[in-house]
Amino acid sequence: MSGTTALYRIFAENLRILTSDHRSVSELCRELGINRTQFNRYLSGQASPRPEVLQRICQYFGVDARVLLEPLERILGSGADPGGQARSIFEYLYRGRGLLTLRSPPPAGIHRYWQRSSLNKDWVNSYTIRLFQNNGTTMFRALEDSGRDGSPAILGRPGRDVRGWFMDQDDGIVMQACQPMAKRLSFAVLSYPVSSDNLIYPGTVMISRPSMRQVTRIEHCALELLPQGKALWPALRQRGGRWVDQLPEELRSVMTGKVS
Repeated sequence: MSGTTALYRIFAENLRILTSDHRSVSELCRELGINRTQFNRYLSGQASPRPEVLQRICQYFGVDARVLLEPLERILGSGADPGGQARSIFEYLYRGRGLLTLRSPPPAGIHRYWQRSSLNKDWVNSYTIRLFQNNGTTMFRALEDSGRDGSPAILGRPGRDVRGWFMDQDDGIVMQACQPMAKRLSFAVLSYPVSSDNLIYPGTVMISRPSMRQVTRIEHCALELLPQGKALWPALRQRGGRWVDQLPEELRSVMTGKVS
């Protein structure tokens, strides 16, 4: 066996271990931005990733470039641990993982997230968001709808891909979000709906950006629960940002006024 082939096999075995708890390889490839066919070649030991692709894989799984050269158990024995950084943060904080268990989580499914534009005060951006459970944690992935900040939709321009999780609070829930390929974070505090027939979680969001003229860092936001099943499709056809005065009254009332 050649040295190159042996290295390919080491990386392939490491990659199979790292991906073993992912239910969908296709979804993982989309998250990594890697072609599925090429990823299969990595998994089968037929190829090795380019440096920039290897860096992306390492950052995603919380390991370093040694996965290309050494068996994963040897790397883990030396201190590297996929997910170890996040785990250590929650273990250090008081109550730790308990914050990730929501007493009353929003229902899983496809819903809509609204956020007042930080550039155009008369506009509200929208995201189509999927809520799901993962090992007891309520997580989400949101794709930005067309019409960012009131600008015309541009064909071929991808919307923002935002991901994150929910945390429990005494009087509501928190959405912690980030963009996988960026370093901007957002932190939204949402209140529970005021009644059982109300489908809106109103809140306030703060974005981690420097202070800039004419650009705000704190804005109104809301999570709107959509009907599921066949009734979801008409709601999805209406997706997209819109002017504040075009919002339904129940949404307009929580997306306007002074942010406090």
